[in-house]
Amino acid sequence: MSTKYKLSKFLEFNDLKQFDEERDEILVFSSVSNSLIQIDKSTYVSLIDGRLEEIPQKDFELLIGNNIVVKEGIDEIKTIIEENKDHASGNNVSLVLHSSANCQFGCSYCGQAHVKKNISSTIKDKIYDYTDSQLKKSTGDLLYVMWHGAEPLMSLANLREMSQNLIRIAAVNNVDYKAKIITNALSLKPAIFEELYNELKITEYQITIDGNKDYHDSRRMTKDNKPTFDIIMKNIIEITSNPLYDTYNYPIEIRINIDSSNADGIYGLIDLFSDLNLQDKIFISFYPVVNYTDNKFKNENDLTLESYAQIDVELLLYSIKKGFRQYSYLPGRTFQTCMAVNKNATMIDIYGNMYPCYSFPYTKHELESVNKIGNVIFDDITYNNTPVLRNWYNEILETKNQCYDCSLLPSCGGSCPIKWHEGETPCPSFRFNIKERMLLEYLNVNNNFAELLN
Repeated sequence: MSTKYKLSKFLEFNDLKQFDEERDEILVFSSVSNSLIQIDKSTYVSLIDGRLEEIPQKDFELLIGNNIVVKEGIDEIKTIIEENKDHASGNNVSLVLHSSANCQFGCSYCGQAHVKKNISSTIKDKIYDYTDSQLKKSTGDLLYVMWHGAEPLMSLANLREMSQNLIRIAAVNNVDYKAKIITNALSLKPAIFEELYNELKITEYQITIDGNKDYHDSRRMTKDNKPTFDIIMKNIIEITSNPLYDTYNYPIEIRINIDSSNADGIYGLIDLFSDLNLQDKIFISFYPVVNYTDNKFKNENDLTLESYAQIDVELLLYSIKKGFRQYSYLPGRTFQTCMAVNKNATMIDIYGNMYPCYSFPYTKHELESVNKIGNVIFDDITYNNTPVLRNWYNEILETKNQCYDCSLLPSCGGSCPIKWHEGETPCPSFRFNIKERMLLEYLNVNNNFAELLN
């Protein structure tokens, strides 16, 4: 072996013997190549002990091809960070926009201060100018817009007008247009959904439902304390019952926010979705409740990272049992941690304030001043093009924080930089249940879920 190799630092191992006592193989997951392979016990021992010369050539080539072993001189962390920085400097233009600062909901864990105010014509016009100038400077081929809030459907007229103008601006600049909406879905009637999807090119929908009716209505109620579950479910059922919906390729993601106060109520929601035969119509995802600023609800109902990860994998198993599928049970290679690291991604609220992250509007966040880019009303010469969060990848290298030595850094990119700056540890659940996820993916690929579920 003329070229010297070493074991990659971005690996996770799991012994199949834990699942089947007759198995003698080891599962190996590379968070760089996003590959899961099986190796025999003798190869595993040679890898761990550094006796790479003992591994047969054919097996060794498999290890090289899947980034299990890498050339000895490679600085793996620096390579990952540089790849991520290259992607963060990508050329597509991405915007997160608000049509309104209002929301019907008074969610118990929300950190925003909503007001009954919609975006003005002046700010809309400035957003059009800003978008056009960004696209003219870009060499990309896409304008991506995410409608966020507060609740974007509180001002459907503005969302409609802005979408039409942004689609036009994208066409003038010869780029494609794609849009997503984060909505509570209280106003998402079937006719509105069809307009958004077919006319305004909003093809991705994230709707939050926090458990069965009792659990959801106790935490995601209207501001005057009225229930919302039945209305939202009625909208989803009617939307997904349209024969055309089956041609839309899973546009609806149901996001379920979880903490200690509602964890037991998620199973009933999955049961309901199953009874409604929505397995091929929606995508279910699980998230821990996150802090905005001083969120007393979260502080009082918090789960440890480890306990949430256990709930997460149990819910994954239960959703599998009910016929819901994930594209993969393993995290993919994340080249862009979030919009905060992308110099071409900007959040603009109804006042024209510009940020690198959508967590800032209407929250009086303590990190706002060092992260505000500027206001779209003013000339770009006034913009702060180096907000603190944009420097996240350099921070990992320079401070050698917890992410620096993590085997799953390529999978999450360091997770949420704003949470690290707030003093929290925002590691994703897969850091704590990766071995279970490896087994799930192995069974998924080999069509052996029945063994696990029976």
